[in-house]
Amino acid sequence: MHLRGKDIRSITTTDLFALRDEKVRESRHLDYKQELPGNQNSERKEFLKDVTAMTNAGGGVLLYGITEKRIKEKKTGYPEEIVGVAANVTDDDLRRLENMIRDNSDPPLTRCVAVAIPVSESNAVVGIGVPRSLLAPHAVSIGSRTYWRRGSAGNYPLDTRELRQMFLEGATWDEEVEEYRRTRTAAVRQRIFIPNLDTDGSFFLHVLPRGRLREAADIMPLRDEFSQRAWQTLGVGARSRPNLDGYLVLDNGDPDCKTYVQWLRNGGIEFYSSIYHRRDKPGERLKLAASHMASDAKKALALAVEFFDRLGVEPPFAVLLSVFDTLGCSIIIDELGLEESLSLRIDNNRFDRDPVFIQAVILQDRAQALDEVLLPALDMLWQAAGINESLVRRFKNGW
Repeated sequence: MHLRGKDIRSITTTDLFALRDEKVRESRHLDYKQELPGNQNSERKEFLKDVTAMTNAGGGVLLYGITEKRIKEKKTGYPEEIVGVAANVTDDDLRRLENMIRDNSDPPLTRCVAVAIPVSESNAVVGIGVPRSLLAPHAVSIGSRTYWRRGSAGNYPLDTRELRQMFLEGATWDEEVEEYRRTRTAAVRQRIFIPNLDTDGSFFLHVLPRGRLREAADIMPLRDEFSQRAWQTLGVGARSRPNLDGYLVLDNGDPDCKTYVQWLRNGGIEFYSSIYHRRDKPGERLKLAASHMASDAKKALALAVEFFDRLGVEPPFAVLLSVFDTLGCSIIIDELGLEESLSLRIDNNRFDRDPVFIQAVILQDRAQALDEVLLPALDMLWQAAGINESLVRRFKNGW
C-alpha cells in the first residue's frame, strides 16, 4: 500500500502533483481512475475487479480523480490532470468503499484502506491502498465468481494454471522461509561470514518478506541511517560494511563478535546475539536470559518494520526465533524473584532439544502491535523449557 515508497496514509497533495509533473506511468502496482464507482451493479463489479486484480498481483494503490493522457482516444497510462472526484469526500464515503471491498470479495479483503487527499477547496483524490494478501487469490463475488490479476497492460482473468499456482503459493512461501532460516543459521554458526563470531549460545531473530526472499530492495542509500538506528535501538554499530548479503552492522568484536545485525538485500534483517546464554561457573550448564532476549527481539523487530516501511516493502513478514545450545539449558527466573511463585524446579524446567526453531509468526499489517506479534513465539520458547507461558506475557506492561 505504498506510492513511490510512501504509505498511502501519508500521501500529500504535493505527492500527487509530482506524479503528473514527473510523468509517472501506471504500473502493475499503480492505477489511475477518473471517477469513483456508483451504486450500479456494473460499476461495483468493475471497482471490485480493479481491487482484487491488484491484490492478486501483490498489492498497490488505486487513485481516483486523475485523468489520463490519450492518443487518438486511447489511454496512455500517463497522468494528465489531478482533478479530484466530483464532490467533497466524507468519512462515510470512504467507509462505503472499504465495506464494498470487504463485502464483495471472496475471501473478504479486510485490510484495504481508503483515504481522501485534498486537491482543491471542494475536491479530493481518493486513494485505495490494496495490501498484498496471505489469502490470495481473491475473487469478485458479485454474480458469478471471477478471478482477476493485474499485469503491465491492465487486468486479465486468471486461468486454471495460475489459480492453482496461487493457491499453492502460501505453502511454498512457508517452506522457503524455513529453508532460508536453517541454511543461514548453519552457515553463520560455521563462522563462514564472521570468523571471530562467538557461537556459544546463539540466538537469531529473522524478519523476512514472506514470498519475496528472492527480490532485491535498494538498501544502500539508507545504509548510514540503518547503522545509526541499529546503534540507537540495539547498541550495535561499532563497525559496519557492505557485504554480499547486504549490509552488516557489528559490535566491536574484541576479541569475539557477540552481536550483529545483517540487513539483507531483500529488505529483511537477521539479528544475532550470544549474550543471553550465561554460566555462573565454568563448566556449568548454560542458562537462558529469555526476558532480556525478548526485549531485544522486540527492538530488532521494530527496526526491521521501520526500514521495510522506508523501502516500501509490503507485508506479510515472517518473524522467526532460533536458539542454539539449549539441550539441558534452563530459563533464568531467579533474578526476577518469581521462582517460588511459579512453583518451578530447575531440574524439571529445561529444554529437551537443541536447537530450538520456533515456528514462524506472521506480521500481516504494520498497524499490528509488535509485542502481540512476538508473544505467541515467546510462549512457544518458554513452553519448550517446560513453562506454561512467557513471563513477558504475564508482565508485558513493563516490556
